[in-house]
Amino acid sequence: MPRPAYVMFANSGANDQVSNLVSLFDIIEIVNVFQPNAPIQFPPPVGTTNLNRIVVAWLREDGDSDADRFEGQIAVVNPDGTDLFAVIAEAFSFTSPFFRWTAPVPPFGFNALGIHQIEARLRRVGEQQWSWRQNFPFIVQAMPMPPAVPAEPPAG
Repeated sequence: MPRPAYVMFANSGANDQVSNLVSLFDIIEIVNVFQPNAPIQFPPPVGTTNLNRIVVAWLREDGDSDADRFEGQIAVVNPDGTDLFAVIAEAFSFTSPFFRWTAPVPPFGFNALGIHQIEARLRRVGEQQWSWRQNFPFIVQAMPMPPAVPAEPPAG
């Protein structure tokens, strides 16, 4: 039975081609979004972000064999528990002690402020329910819109 190792949410990172070690930069704990000053229609898109990657790792246990096949999912979960979006991983087997999956994240909008979760889910191929989960919390908070920049520099 696999063991959760880690979930990380970062703006950038790299994998070493020789050692296969991962480096992550600018770990995301808080996302600041701008709220428009004018009223908008419901549901309001609170803000958008261009977050680059989510990295998930699962640790192989002694009882796991090379024949065991797993599939995973990474979801961004709203404070109310609903999935904002989810990405499915290809089926895999543990061919090394760790299975690491890096998911590039396209720009997306938040529809709520508060504590969100990156949830990594895992199950055996053919099962319907997710058997293992691990989470990474992060906060989405509002910031006022920056003032408009004048088109021309001030006289003088």
